[in-house]
Amino acid sequence: MTLDFTNLARYIELRREKAELNSKLKVVNAEIDQREQTAIDEMIDMQVKSLKVQGVTLFLSRKVYVGVDRQEGEDTESAHERASAALIDAGLSQYVHQRFMTGKLAAWVRERIENKEALPEEFNGAIRVTNLPGMGTRNLGIQEEEDNE
Repeated sequence: MTLDFTNLARYIELRREKAELNSKLKVVNAEIDQREQTAIDEMIDMQVKSLKVQGVTLFLSRKVYVGVDRQEGEDTESAHERASAALIDAGLSQYVHQRFMTGKLAAWVRERIENKEALPEEFNGAIRVTNLPGMGTRNLGIQEEEDNE
């Protein structure tokens, strides 16, 4: 069996194109964010809830974000425990769920696999592990993505 270098060359070409497009997308998104905030401020100042520009309806909406209010020096786990307790005390236990950190667990599993160590029996039927081959790139000549490995 031989490697298909035409396929590999096209793969590299596509990775470069993707990196260039992602770079352009970051610039476009930054300008969109700036112009959106300016438009929101102007619409609020003028008490305009919606308007049509170039056939597109623009309207004000409310975005609400919630998260853990982590105190200075507090570790993430303690902050989550404190926030969970506050929700339970407020009668909102339906929003509290036990969780695990998939990213850190994946790193631990990857290390076990690389060292040819067995995974705990307790994982069976509870933790799904997918181990797929991948391909990374180096030296594309442009800013490469972080998830490239």
